[in-house]
Amino acid sequence: MYPLIQKYKEAWEKHDINILKEIFNADSEYTEKIGQETLQGLKQIINYWTVNSKLQENVEFTPREIILQNIDQLEFRWEAKFYRKDLRKNLFLNGTMRFDLKNGKIQNLSEEFTKTFLD
Repeated sequence: MYPLIQKYKEAWEKHDINILKEIFNADSEYTEKIGQETLQGLKQIINYWTVNSKLQENVEFTPREIILQNIDQLEFRWEAKFYRKDLRKNLFLNGTMRFDLKNGKIQNLSEEFTKTFLD
């Protein structure tokens, strides 16, 4: 697994803000779904993750095959499962994620996914 993807996996599963600071640039952008508002800057990304850390537990993030890889970009398929506390339901997500890179860190992250309730 690519080190940056491994770090992202660790950050999500552990809800570790310090890892986010290691893998995102200060002026990074994060688009959860195309067409939705883009988070601007590390502070907004951290705020978003902090809220999600209170809603999600038992996160299992599984990167799948690499779709695109070059010096400035990394795109891959992924799956995730977790319990959503506010909904009292287990969720399964399946999608693609793209990292546009700058200085070895994520400059722009965009993802598309489908969501399925497991129970």
